[in-house]
Amino acid sequence: MFMDKYRVVSHKKMKFGQEKRYSIIAIEDITPKFVKINSKIDIKVNSNIYIDNEYAYYKKKGIGEVVTSKSGEGVLIDNSYNIKYTGGYSFMGDKIFVDASFPVLILINGRILNSLESIGRHHELVEKWLIDEGYTYAHAHKVATDVERRYVSSLNIKWSEYCAEVEKHMHKVYTGQLQKSPEDLDLTPYIYSRDFGALNEIKNTTPNDIISLND
Repeated sequence: MFMDKYRVVSHKKMKFGQEKRYSIIAIEDITPKFVKINSKIDIKVNSNIYIDNEYAYYKKKGIGEVVTSKSGEGVLIDNSYNIKYTGGYSFMGDKIFVDASFPVLILINGRILNSLESIGRHHELVEKWLIDEGYTYAHAHKVATDVERRYVSSLNIKWSEYCAEVEKHMHKVYTGQLQKSPEDLDLTPYIYSRDFGALNEIKNTTPNDIISLND
């Protein structure tokens, strides 16, 4: 029987009457995919679990039902806007943004990588999934960076070489002047970082001027 393998990225104890229950969040790094499980047992971060027919298994034993599942397949990645932090996501999480000036295809030691996949689908989308589950930006960003790293490594690209190339372009994006920001951009990363300069620049380049920095 074939089952999809996921990696645990977070675990929390839940109040469930007299019974002990745990909310387990796990990610499949390559697609990526997300599951949230109502588990009978606690499971450590980075442990592997398996999903079959909306039920989760750990070490060949059933542990609980999948209560939420999401997939990165088919999620829109829009690179027609300027994004100060290179990547971002909409309030609703139905769109992922990558800066218009950031190169889509990057050559790294003889291998071509699609930045919409590595930055957009494997970092920004995962980050948004976790933020929507109530996790802090710092924790969500840490988990998303790990997923991005695992995806890049699966392409036989060294993480250090990837970072060196990507960071050059990210610096150019951040120091450049924004021209057009999406009106539904989630500002959580900027607010967390207290990056008021970037927030003002986004406000001034957003259609309809819908952002209020006093909210």
